[in-house]
This record gives sequence, structure tokens and C-alpha cells, in this order.
Amino acid sequence: MKKLLKNFNLVGFIMLMLSVVLGVGDVSGAVYADGTAFTAVGEGGGQVDGINHGERQALETTDVRELRPDMILDPVDQNIVKMRPSLTPLDTIMRYAKSKSTDSFEFKWYSTDIRPVSDTLAANATSTGSTTKERVSVTLTPSNVELFDITDTLYFPSVLGEDGEPLMLYVNTKSAGPNGTLTCSVIGEQMKETSGNYNLPNTITSGTEFYRLGRAAAETDVLTPSISIFPIDETGYCQIFKCQLAQSSYEKMQKHEVKWDASEIEEQALYEFRLAIEASFLFGRKAKIYDPVKKKTIYTTGGITRQITKNLTLDVSDPDEGNANLVTLTKQIFQGNAGAETRYVFAGSGFVEYLSKIQSVEKQVEAGNTMVAWGMEWNTIKSNFGTLALMQHDLFDMYGWTNKAIVIDPQFLDKYTLKGMERFSVDAKGAAILDGDITVFTEASGLALRYNSVHAIVTLTNGNTPIA
Repeated sequence: MKKLLKNFNLVGFIMLMLSVVLGVGDVSGAVYADGTAFTAVGEGGGQVDGINHGERQALETTDVRELRPDMILDPVDQNIVKMRPSLTPLDTIMRYAKSKSTDSFEFKWYSTDIRPVSDTLAANATSTGSTTKERVSVTLTPSNVELFDITDTLYFPSVLGEDGEPLMLYVNTKSAGPNGTLTCSVIGEQMKETSGNYNLPNTITSGTEFYRLGRAAAETDVLTPSISIFPIDETGYCQIFKCQLAQSSYEKMQKHEVKWDASEIEEQALYEFRLAIEASFLFGRKAKIYDPVKKKTIYTTGGITRQITKNLTLDVSDPDEGNANLVTLTKQIFQGNAGAETRYVFAGSGFVEYLSKIQSVEKQVEAGNTMVAWGMEWNTIKSNFGTLALMQHDLFDMYGWTNKAIVIDPQFLDKYTLKGMERFSVDAKGAAILDGDITVFTEASGLALRYNSVHAIVTLTNGNTPIA
């Protein structure tokens, strides 16, 4: 009771209670708990507010809240509700990974891939018949002749020999250059014989796809044509990320209704800081900018969505084809590269919503198929080609990627750090900047995406039209 009287106007409260009990004054017409509220001038000349309840009614809480909303002291939860969804999973992964140090804003890395095993013909193949099967000659004009050399064996799955089996050729000679050719022998009993003359039974047309198999050496061969593969160099920039918070000395002295002091302010600022870094790691563009005001060069880092070159689609136009389309997608993600059998997927809510409606995925979700990695829980989608670990990334919705997803293989994702995360305080009062405290967080870093074919961007489409 003492606390109540201390916090509110004692005289006003007593007058309200008396007016309710005695029913003094004129009726105002408003109805409260089956009575009417009034305002009048009391005998002492002061204002009297009250309610004339009549018989068998009483003053209720709703009456007091309506007439005197500040009289009732509501309990305040002293714990601030901190919104902490998993907004920064990429930043979290990269902080678990071992960072690579760099002593410059610009960093370089090298990567390479497997030499292509297939090519297409740039022109129709020509053949020269012979009365001897071993002398039949076929001349090919590949789109990229430098992918092949003498003693290679070539496989044409769409061209059948006379025996009904796919055609195979052996490279005898090679002429280099933009229109280079391969002269080949036919392997096996595949020639068609007409009046003692042997030749190919079918024409090999322009655009036909063929594949390189293993080399075939002669018994006395010691050497074979050599080949060198060179890694491709790529560069990235470290961006200086900064976050500052300041609090005046006088603000720190104030008594707050809830606990919201320097530690809470710093925690919130750091969270916002990581959110901004996450967004740059995802969507930033690698660039050097000249600031005419500061007269300084500013570096911005390249986000992984700008580094990924494999763009895939998932068609949602026919719900009945969901399972089939997902199988095709997983094939495109996992086949033809040497990435891990488990890839990690960040997706917007629209993408996750569609995936969740696919029957095969729905069954796995209901079965509780999850895994924990880097301290975060992922839903797992297993296929015959590999496993996708899926997480809804709220930043995707915030940045307009609701119906998109990115697939990454973290073993081919590096973080280069010029300056690790640092926190320092500034003597603001001593430097005559302000009467208070200044704290600064800073980090200089960037991401490098290696072996591009193991990563992908996936967009939901309606037929051939991307869904916005």
C-alpha cells in the first residue's frame, strides 16, 4: 500500500474513492460497470471525478484504467526480449573455419577443375573408305581440339557401328589451330562392307557429342603426349567492417525501467554488426572506391552470390512433378564435380515452403531427419546423388531472395582476414569528443570461393519464368 501511495497522487485517489462512495456531483453520461461517471466541483472548490454505480455494483479495474490509466502499476518484465533468429549462419560457419591470414587488402587464390571429358563436333565428320578394315580413316573437327591428343580413344554413344554398338575411334594424328582436326582409326568390327570396300555405316554430324576415354599405347611405346593443367588465379578484397556505439555519461546515470545498460547496448550492436557482415558476405560486390570527401580508397568485398557461376532452377509449375524435379536438381548439384556428398543450402522462406510440400521431403521432415553442424541444426534431404542440409536463412527474405537458395560446399570456401575481430574503447572525454563512452568493433576480411562447380544458386521458376 505504501508503494501505491508513493507512486500516485494520494489526494486524487482519496477523492475518487469518496466520490464513488458518496455519489456526489452531476452525471456525465458515460457508463462504467453499469454506472455513470461524472465530474463535478467539490465543496472545497476542487474537481471531483466519480462513478455513480447504483445498487449492487462496485468499482472495477476496467473503470480505473479508463478514468485513471496511470493509477495501476503494471508489472514490467525486466528481461528484454532479444530477437535472435539464425540470421548469420554463413558468418558463423566462417568463424568456425580456420581463417587464412593476409597482409594486404587484396588477396589472391588459385583454383582449377577437371579437364572436360566431352566435346562436340564443329563440322560433319568425313571418312575415307578402304579395302582393308584397319585403313578406314575418319577426320573430326572438335569444337576444342586442344582437349585431345594422339593415342586418345573417343566414344560416340549416339553413333552406332555396324555391330549395333556405340562407335569408338582412336586418334592417330592431330592438327592444331582454331580449326584443328583429329584423324582417327575405327576400333573394332564397326565398319560397313560394300563390294569389298569398308566405311562407316552412319554419318557423324555437326553438334554430335563425344567423349574422351583412356589413351592406348603400343607395345614398345615409352612416352606419350604430355599435358599440363594450370590453376587460374582469382583475387578478392578485404573490407573494413566497423561498428560504433556511444553512450553519454549522463545517460548512464539515469534509472531505467528495465535493465538496458552498456552490456545490453553492446550486445545488440555486435549482433547488428554481424548481420551487416553476413549481408556483405552474401551479396557484396568486390570493388575499390575513391571517397572524394575522405580522399581515401575504400575496399568492398565480393559476396558469394556474386562469385557462384552455376545457376540452376527448380520448376514449381506442376506440383505433381515435385519429386521428379527435385531428383533432377540434386543430380545437377552433385554430378560432374568432386565436391562433398553433403552440401549446405541457405534458402528463403518461399523456397523452403515449396520444398516442404514435396512428398519425399515431407516424409523426411516428418521422420525428423536433421543434423547439427557448427552449432546449428539443419534439415537433411537425402537423395541417390547426395544429401542436402537445408536451413531457412531469414536474410534471404530481407534482401529479396525469398524464392532462391544457394548451395555451398564449405570445404571450398575460405575466409581471408587482414584484421580479426577487435573491440576497443576510445577516450572520448579526454579527446574532447563527447562526455561519455565510445566503443568500436572492427574487422577486415573477405571470402574466397574455390572450385566453383561445387556451389550453385537455385531459383524457383514457373515454367521458364523466375518467381519474384
